[in-house]
Amino acid sequence: MAPPAGASVLNAVADSPGWLWAARLGQGAAASALSPSASAMVARVNPAAK
Repeated sequence: MAPPAGASVLNAVADSPGWLWAARLGQGAAASALSPSASAMVARVNPAAK
């Protein structure tokens, strides 16, 4: 299971504030890791737009 999906599943089944906090931290870390690669992909698809 991919980290963003795992964090979302953990968010759904969290039974305490600590687990909820950990799930949100995981989702944020996954989003920040995917953002640069998504930007690079968009730039590669449309090189004329800078």
